[in-house]
Amino acid sequence: KYAANAFLATKLSFVNAVRISQTAMIPLVLGIGATFIILMGSIDLSVEGVLTSAAQLAAYASCR
Repeated sequence: KYAANAFLATKLSFVNAVRISQTAMIPLVLGIGATFIILMGSIDLSVEGVLTSAAQLAAYASCR
């Protein structure tokens, strides 16, 4: 009982909720956009490839 309260007190905070929502925003927007494109019938799945390439480039640039 007390371990669960300690876990909830440290993990469920406003700051953590903001960080989680900020982290999830870019994939969420891309996913919604890809869903609308597929539903409209003009299937374009290149967004994921561009996102992956940009992430790799950013990771490479941050290591240098």
